Amino acid sequence: MSTCKDFRKHLIDLVERKLSARDRRELDEHRARCASCQEEYHELERLCELLDADEVVLPEKEFFDRVRRQVRERELPVRGRALRKIARILVPVAVIVAIVLLVPRHEKTVEIAVPTAVLLEDRDLAQLGLNGVVTEQLLDELSIVEDALSPGLDEMLDELTESEQDQFVDELVALYGNGT
Repeated sequence: MSTCKDFRKHLIDLVERKLSARDRRELDEHRARCASCQEEYHELERLCELLDADEVVLPEKEFFDRVRRQVRERELPVRGRALRKIARILVPVAVIVAIVLLVPRHEKTVEIAVPTAVLLEDRDLAQLGLNGVVTEQLLDELSIVEDALSPGLDEMLDELTESEQDQFVDELVALYGNGT
């Protein structure tokens, strides 16, 4: 330990007499050769003497008891603002989820076996099905009529003008509509 860096590293231990006799001897030898380390040692030694001589007056025991009592009585806020912000978001979301999951849906559905190609070709018929005008019973009756008619029925319907097709659909609704 012959450098100033080593001396400064162990200076506090030297002043407080916490070094072994060998280390203390090496540091004392360095201090004898180095004026700046000698001065630093004396400054720290004087500071420690001042601190040791200065009497620290502690408050009475009652003071600490009073502080403890006040700390216990004080209500600590439980992150109220943060919890309120989270609750403002989560409560409505939870209510919506509960409504969606718990409220039973009483939708009456009717399954109709109709080829998609037919629905795509005839938008008016598709709209009637969606509006509930075309029922399962109506489809059964139409199937019977279709079976009885000639195979050229599709071509005949394709030859109708748009206004004639609308009139045909209106007549079907009038005949087979179920009050909608």
